[in-house]
Amino acid sequence: MALIASFLFNAVANFALGLLLARYLGPQAFGVFAVAMAGAGALAAPALDWLRHAGTRFYSARSRTEAPEVRATLDAAVAAIAGALLTGAAALALFAPAVIHDPGVAALALVSCALGGLFDYATALMRARFMQRDYAGLVILKNLLTLVPMPVAAVLTGDPRIVLAAGCVGQAVCLAVAVIRLADPGVRLALVDKGLLRRFAVYGMPLTMAGGLAMVQAFYNRGALASLAGYAEAGRFALAYDIGVRLVAVTAMALDVLLFQLAVRAEAEGGRAAGLGQVARNLGTVVALLAPVTAGYALVLHPFESVFIAADFQGAFAAYSLALLPGLAAWAFMQFGLSPAFQITGSTLPMAGPNLLALAINVAMGFVLAPQMGPIGLAHAFSIGMIAGLASAAGLVRWRAPIDVPWRTVAGALVCSAAMAAAVLAARQAFPERLSEGWTALAGSAAIGGAVYLGLAFAFDLAGGRSFALARLRRRPAP
Repeated sequence: MALIASFLFNAVANFALGLLLARYLGPQAFGVFAVAMAGAGALAAPALDWLRHAGTRFYSARSRTEAPEVRATLDAAVAAIAGALLTGAAALALFAPAVIHDPGVAALALVSCALGGLFDYATALMRARFMQRDYAGLVILKNLLTLVPMPVAAVLTGDPRIVLAAGCVGQAVCLAVAVIRLADPGVRLALVDKGLLRRFAVYGMPLTMAGGLAMVQAFYNRGALASLAGYAEAGRFALAYDIGVRLVAVTAMALDVLLFQLAVRAEAEGGRAAGLGQVARNLGTVVALLAPVTAGYALVLHPFESVFIAADFQGAFAAYSLALLPGLAAWAFMQFGLSPAFQITGSTLPMAGPNLLALAINVAMGFVLAPQMGPIGLAHAFSIGMIAGLASAAGLVRWRAPIDVPWRTVAGALVCSAAMAAAVLAARQAFPERLSEGWTALAGSAAIGGAVYLGLAFAFDLAGGRSFALARLRRRPAP
């Protein structure tokens, strides 16, 4: 539970950070910041993430003692790639081409994304060794060292370069702590194994390609909006996208940090069939959580906007969010519901196909919809592309890594979410003054919707939640 709690804390902290930076930088500066971060992420994430995936899959407490070459190979590759990224950032600051709007922001964004990739790698190793307290502590420390300095820099200067520099300092401190906590005494450079490195690449690069294409998609949409309507509009789009990701996709990631390790353990103890069986059960859990979160966010979007979103972003934020939400939900289902089936089989290359299809359709539909609808057309193009990618991913799983989809849980989650939506809309119609805008509307809608969904989920034992809760209560010692 510490893993899930710390991950949710991280999501809430990032949510707050995005809102604060948007508020104090304003649409124009936030747009410059957001486009630079998306571009840097599209470069740094594919460069480092394949090693994070490999670490999650192949590193463990057992390999730490019995196969130190695993950690040695991972660390050597990470150090080489991180060094190249930091060198590239320095070159970008000194010799940036004229097409880059602000070389300083671009360079610092690349440094920030490189440090973020190193942090994600370190925390992946902690999860692989089930170092739950260390993981939770490091996540809390990172958020404390970014959540305060970065908004303060935005308030005092309004300069995205100073904001990024403040964030880089905090991440560097966290990395120093992680290096100390993750020290493996048997690891040395002489143990690096090229054969293992190839194995890591075969496993991790297709997964990284899939995630990297999603990053390219985000960068394309922000860059296209900046070109079409200016950086201020790109900033409004980016805020809607970022908040949507954190409220929808990160919900699934909070489960994934635990659920995928359960699938890996099941595969190690019972073979591939056991691993895929756990993946199927995990899929039901992901759907049971994502369906109400997605529906609930759409239901409370207008009161949420009135409470949390700065005036310069309002209106556009709600419009972009509604257009993006189907695509964000499709991406989360694809990444955290279906992709683990390929990760367990060790054949991850097929997942690059759906993401490539999503990107291609996004770009093509952008050319069609943007001239007709304006900037909002790019948001719709994103969702159309992601839904097409989800459909193709489902077909690939059925063909290459078949799992027994828990249709009862899937159908139950959709029915309970529909009942939740109906209850909230009925209450809003009955009390329009209290449930339309502001804190009262946000809290009231969330309370009504949450009570209806949780009550129905408990009644129907959705995803085994009731059975799990009752079993835990029975095991609790009597006072």
